[in-house]
Amino acid sequence: MKNLSLKWRFTFLAALISTIICILMSYIAVTTVQNQFVDDFIYDYDVEIRDDIIIHAWNYDSVQNTQLDDVLKQASTDFTQKMIIITIIVIILGSTTMYLISSIFLKPIKKLNLNIKEFNINELTKRISHSSSKDELNDLSISFNEMMDRIEKGFLREKRFSANIAHELKTPLTTMKANLDIYEIANETLTENEKELLTILKYQNTRMIELVTNLLSFSSVDSIIVDEKFYLDDVIDEVIIELQNEIKEKNIDLTSDVLHISINGNEVLLKNAISNIVSNAIKYNKDDGTIKIYCDENKLLHIKDSGIGIEAKYQTKIFEPLFRINESRSREIAGAGIGLALVYEIIKKHNGDIIVKSDGKTYSDFIINLTVSN
Repeated sequence: MKNLSLKWRFTFLAALISTIICILMSYIAVTTVQNQFVDDFIYDYDVEIRDDIIIHAWNYDSVQNTQLDDVLKQASTDFTQKMIIITIIVIILGSTTMYLISSIFLKPIKKLNLNIKEFNINELTKRISHSSSKDELNDLSISFNEMMDRIEKGFLREKRFSANIAHELKTPLTTMKANLDIYEIANETLTENEKELLTILKYQNTRMIELVTNLLSFSSVDSIIVDEKFYLDDVIDEVIIELQNEIKEKNIDLTSDVLHISINGNEVLLKNAISNIVSNAIKYNKDDGTIKIYCDENKLLHIKDSGIGIEAKYQTKIFEPLFRINESRSREIAGAGIGLALVYEIIKKHNGDIIVKSDGKTYSDFIINLTVSN
């Protein structure tokens, strides 16, 4: 019963009640006909015959009495069979009627469920319209909307807090980076320990600046309008041009075969997302590795590298903010752990979807579906 829908639960319950009632009524009807009609009629008829009949006609009348007895018993049997058939028909009709009626009564619940499923993080301002009747569904709608009000306020408060903190941190971090660069240039006779310390400070500073920058971008994604029209291959070409230095440093063989697909959205945002993925494909790739950017027969964009791969258990978690697969390995590569979370939000902003496939050792294939935003 727990695995059945409410509609089938109501139908099953109605069928069970109808069956019990029909069987009980049929039993009473058949028993009443048998005991109070057939048997009494036969008994009264026998008494009347014995009182009025002459002795010499007894054998003839006994034959008639037996025939009447058989007729009445046959009629009782026929009545019982008809009651059984009627009971089955009533149960079937009652169950079917209950199924149809429950569909009508449960329709508002189904509609409410569909409305709730449409909610996502980008539509926190959306609310459910109240039911016209003052019933439990109306109370449920009001309670749900009140809950969404509290969630929206808390979410906006957290976003404002993150944006303000990131904005306040960006200036001193940038100043610190400039001073570290100046210090390194001005002191050419640094010891090995001092150089190592300076390298660590510059790495952490770069990581913090990237984190702050991504936080600012992350907090502003929802407010950016995505109504521009541009082409996917143009975006890819710009990303490749901007990352040429990183590609050459690791001698990456990058090939691009992207369709001339029209996209409705925000070109700067989408470029940021794709650039982030390609940049990771370079960072986590081996020297002399490969990166293939192409569209398949379903117009899905693939960014596939020959890097270290991503284990299956991490392939959904990598899109969570601040998640990093291997902290010890990550220290070797600058990054804040929020880039792929930002990518995920940008793709969702364009009504798209992104997944990753990998064997966990030799490659990662980021697959982006942007055809729904055409």
